[in-house]
Amino acid sequence: HVWQNGARNVQSAILLSVFSLPSALETGDAVTGEFRFTTETKSVATTVSAANAAAARSISVPLPSALPSGCAGGCAATLLVYPTTYPSKVVRLPVQFFNYKRPAVLSVFPLEGSEQGGTLVSVTVEDYQGDATSPSRFMAGLFSLFDAPPLQVDVSCAGQGVQSRAASLKGKGRAQFVVQFAAPQCAAGIGNYTLATSSGSPVLLDLSGIKTLQFTYKGTVVSSVTPPSGMTNPGSGGVSIGVFIENVQSAPAATPTVTLAGVACVVSQATFSPGNNQLFLTARTPELAMGLAGRVGIVVSGVVAGKDLAFGGA
Repeated sequence: HVWQNGARNVQSAILLSVFSLPSALETGDAVTGEFRFTTETKSVATTVSAANAAAARSISVPLPSALPSGCAGGCAATLLVYPTTYPSKVVRLPVQFFNYKRPAVLSVFPLEGSEQGGTLVSVTVEDYQGDATSPSRFMAGLFSLFDAPPLQVDVSCAGQGVQSRAASLKGKGRAQFVVQFAAPQCAAGIGNYTLATSSGSPVLLDLSGIKTLQFTYKGTVVSSVTPPSGMTNPGSGGVSIGVFIENVQSAPAATPTVTLAGVACVVSQATFSPGNNQLFLTARTPELAMGLAGRVGIVVSGVVAGKDLAFGGA
């Protein structure tokens, strides 16, 4: 950002009216600009255009493409301008630079969801807004959410590679934006995610308001089976049971399967309740051999891809 006379302007160059450079400057002559900061000097090059070689004696000096790291809170530089072939003919100009804070994350919701994936996560971000009459946000060429760039979210979970998901961007007032993405499937635990451009370059965010961008994956589990017991004598199969499954984000695409002691049950109904993220299965038990009397396990498959949900058993 460059501030001149108190006005905010998105700029890629500074236009100087010059009176002390050699009058012999002609169109195409090389001109050097040095932005001398406290810690380093950044040089830029330009040439005298036909218009600038006229009586107005003005020269357009490009701004440096990047500022020193010490400019995080704002910094000043002295600009030296001189004909490349006449370095002694120097014009000096103080220039005030500001490197405004990164887009700041204000809130994340929700903070947790099912390991099944699919939870819609909303990240509210505030970017620098400028003022009402001159809404400049950034030095030319640098990242800004105001440009509505294509975004993605890269999610990292333990034991899995990074998973990328497309993210949507929606304005919310003059300076706030909501970034939304569907959480991918991850094992129960913590998933860390970063905001990136569609090319995969991370977007640097101010996270001072929150510790980090994390999403807690809650394990999808069978919470109860009713009735909890039955008989193993001949002809005892066909008992209707209800299987309650917690932390389910969405209804499975196909009816899950249920086994009792490794023998398939007949699932007659699967009911998903989005209000409490619960799935209820109705099934009929198989007839089991009398030798299987005692605690036996129930296994549900097809709710979380690649994972069997076990309940009970020895």
